[in-house]
Amino acid sequence: MSSHPEKHEVASGLDSTAERLLPSANRSLGPKALSMHRYIASCAILFLIASNAYAQSPAVLIPNAASPFSADGFTQVASTEEVIHVAQYRAEYATHSALDYARSTDAGRTWTSTRLYPPVASGRVYYELMAAGTHVHVFASSDQDVTCRTSPDRGQTWNAPVTVCTGTSGQLIASQAGSFLAVLVNHVASGDLAYSISVDTGATWTTTALLDGSRIAMHIDSARVHVLTREGSNLWLQSSADYGRHWLPRVLVLPGMAWQPDAWRFHADGDVVLLCYVDPVARGTWIKRSTDGGGSFPSSATQLTSGSSLLDLDRDGGVIYVAAGGYRTRVELLHSTDRGATWTTHASPIVSDSFRISAANGSVALIGQDLEFCPMTTTQFHAAITSDRGATWNAAHLTLDATCSLGQEWHRNWEMHFRPPTLVFHASSSLCSPGLPRLCTARPMQTWATTNMGRTWNEQAHSVSTHAPGTSHLAPIREGLALIVQAPWLYSLYGALLYGSQTYGVGAPGSSGIAPMLQNAAGALLGHRIAPSIDRAIGGAPVCFAVSLSGATRIPLGAGEWLVQGPLTVIGGITSGPSGSSGVGTLAFPFTLPVEPSARGTSLNFQALVLDAGAIDGFSLTNGLEVWLQ
Repeated sequence: MSSHPEKHEVASGLDSTAERLLPSANRSLGPKALSMHRYIASCAILFLIASNAYAQSPAVLIPNAASPFSADGFTQVASTEEVIHVAQYRAEYATHSALDYARSTDAGRTWTSTRLYPPVASGRVYYELMAAGTHVHVFASSDQDVTCRTSPDRGQTWNAPVTVCTGTSGQLIASQAGSFLAVLVNHVASGDLAYSISVDTGATWTTTALLDGSRIAMHIDSARVHVLTREGSNLWLQSSADYGRHWLPRVLVLPGMAWQPDAWRFHADGDVVLLCYVDPVARGTWIKRSTDGGGSFPSSATQLTSGSSLLDLDRDGGVIYVAAGGYRTRVELLHSTDRGATWTTHASPIVSDSFRISAANGSVALIGQDLEFCPMTTTQFHAAITSDRGATWNAAHLTLDATCSLGQEWHRNWEMHFRPPTLVFHASSSLCSPGLPRLCTARPMQTWATTNMGRTWNEQAHSVSTHAPGTSHLAPIREGLALIVQAPWLYSLYGALLYGSQTYGVGAPGSSGIAPMLQNAAGALLGHRIAPSIDRAIGGAPVCFAVSLSGATRIPLGAGEWLVQGPLTVIGGITSGPSGSSGVGTLAFPFTLPVEPSARGTSLNFQALVLDAGAIDGFSLTNGLEVWLQ
């Protein structure tokens, strides 16, 4: 069945492999003609996929409002199912601290950009990008104040800057829970932390408190707010149950600890607050737990593991996961189903120097990395996935080319995205010579992916830009994943789609001036269903549905354009709905993608022509659809 049962589908009934790959057409054909039509179309698509040479989604230079050359820069990426948002700070030679924003609504195929904050003559400005639902927020922290610009329509238009707080400077922490936003930043005059809130999605702001200490982390959950601060080597927690309007007395959680970024994790769930940490002296993983909303903590901590010096934490529904390990030691996975009161421990198959975990839909992915230095030829990453909370694992070793000589510097950057049964792991690296001028050369970026919970893996090399890759970001979108890469020195931004769907072009209108739409109602993973689907067509009309592996084109055709490059495989069908009714016709072409290794990185292009007597040319056209397979 289709994931969209309301659509009229082209159905299948043959038992052949080709028929299972691509159901085809129009039930009005006779049984013999229909069987032959299906068989030819399905076999043609299978042959095209299996024989197509490897390709990859073309990299797109993301536009910006500044000169392409800059002395400094950093990039933040946020994405929702519909839109990819990119904010880039650009410190130019003559001025400082401009911020450019770009967005893509077609999975990175095209971009629009605007400058949200102009350059200032002096001083540094820190930025923070957040996106949730239809709202996008960009915060700017200068030497005088913090302001916020908000877009209520996914980045299409932006409101004027609104003052969040004044008399502040430095980096900020921003967090969001629905319409509730909170900002934490240094307050210059008092030396404390200014805490400001908005309960109307960023339209207005109020500074409600000055909190002691220097900020480490902030967590908001509905109306509850928890702020971790540090004074010297002491760690404190300050909590509020009413958005931060009133605060409980601050609590000393851990005295006399030396903190490192990978040495602690902070988690809150209602009235339970957990601080999980490693003790650098005793070498082990410990936890402190508050059950009164952060009002008090026990004087002693509970030990979870021994011999560990690094940890990571993630949550999936009502289950909390903690991974703990150390230098060349086996990583252990712990989980709690009672908000941290009790824990169960399983050993993972990974022995590494650093690691990260990601939990989703009842499963956990663990990636570990060996820390090695030049000279070397390769470096190892280790991947493991469990669907039973660590009792059993599927594991693999992933090798990245890292050939370098003594004295050279090898820099790496990696990310993972876990959406069971798919785990995508991306690594980029560059090799730099010592001294000045500092010359860096690019290494091919590598992406490894599994679509079956780690039982098998495929590897792809990517050449997104001609410059050595700097930082890269994975941007999840609906049924897909995009890659944003910043090239250092030039600080140009490039975007590419690793897998998923991109719409392109515009259709030609039919009756009542309505153009039919074509989109993918399913995923783009080999072995899974894909469902190109037509909406807004005229009801009860014949459709010619074209498929190609030759890419896109633009050829004038009547009042529109033909957008699919030949050779073509053409399939027929009939739209749903009353015959002749405008905008009500739908038709889906679901089929299962073959598990064919050579098809990874291949694109399928689709477009449909709908016969419509009310159209100017007697037919309407959909937009184009390009699906990159993984």
